[in-house]
Amino acid sequence: MGIYAAPTQLAKNALLKVSILSGTAPSLVNCFHVAIAQALRTKVYCDAHKMAILRCQNDPELHALLTEDPSEAGVHLLPLGMIVSDKLKAYVQRFKGVYSRAVGFRPTGWT
Repeated sequence: MGIYAAPTQLAKNALLKVSILSGTAPSLVNCFHVAIAQALRTKVYCDAHKMAILRCQNDPELHALLTEDPSEAGVHLLPLGMIVSDKLKAYVQRFKGVYSRAVGFRPTGWT
């Protein structure tokens, strides 16, 4: 079974308990975020300001992944300043019962 195999119902339920939190610049979303959402078969959540910026991009694939409901999304795009342990803990607490764990990514630069 490869990494892109369809998850079993048990695996899918386990995935829903983990939220992937990624720091982004105000106007940036890249193939990394889209690839994670597609691999996990989940949506991407971000705040209304970032959502408006992303909706301006001519990318139907990205638009199909976006949601305004954070509990529907396994990938959350957050400001870079939120990707620190104390703030992530508080963020995850907001979704107690939806997500039990979070994995945070803080991009360090582009090469």
